[in-house]
Amino acid sequence: MQLLMIDAASSSYRLWNSALKSQGFGLDHFVTLADGIEAAEQIQYQMLLVSSRLPDGDSIDWLKRRRQVDLHTPFVIVAPSQDVETRVRALEHGVDDCFSETLDSRELVAKIRALLRRQPIVRQSHLQTGNIRLDTAGREIWIDDARLVIPKRELNILEHLMLGYNRTVTREYLEAKIYGASREVCPNSVEVRISRLRRGLTQSGATVEIKTVRGIGYRLQPTK
Repeated sequence: MQLLMIDAASSSYRLWNSALKSQGFGLDHFVTLADGIEAAEQIQYQMLLVSSRLPDGDSIDWLKRRRQVDLHTPFVIVAPSQDVETRVRALEHGVDDCFSETLDSRELVAKIRALLRRQPIVRQSHLQTGNIRLDTAGREIWIDDARLVIPKRELNILEHLMLGYNRTVTREYLEAKIYGASREVCPNSVEVRISRLRRGLTQSGATVEIKTVRGIGYRLQPTK
């Protein structure tokens, strides 16, 4: 699971990053709202942790605007425990929770897991990206009028790439979704499946392609 943290106070980041890494989470850290917004537009994060005290903008106002187009990603405001006004304003504007800047790392992990468990399972009956159509109920893929038959796990990878179309989906997220968070995965397993899937899409005339984002993950985007 890849999380985004926007926080100018690096002390919280160092402590929380260590705790989250030990539990299998990844944490991308930015110190300005502008850089964090840019990352959130490019990468499909599973949670946003944003400080209420940033030097270049109102984080609560940004989360309010983003909630209008992103109904499901958990949003958390990180604020001083004594700053009641900010915490109330954040909750009234649609954030899922408020964390204290001094939150114990064990409680942090427990709260994050609880929020992720509460995410609704949203499954559309069909996904359409370019000339690819995925029947999510029948688990069939069609490129134009021709059916593409691929292994189950590669189909699942394609589904998550389609859900995150034109955004980077991290390798860790795909591993957790395809193999389960508790299973050990061969280091290049996802890469091998991506390679096969990429070849199948190309040979079938798909109008989208899978781009490798080095060191991060993969993005489904229009063919260049």
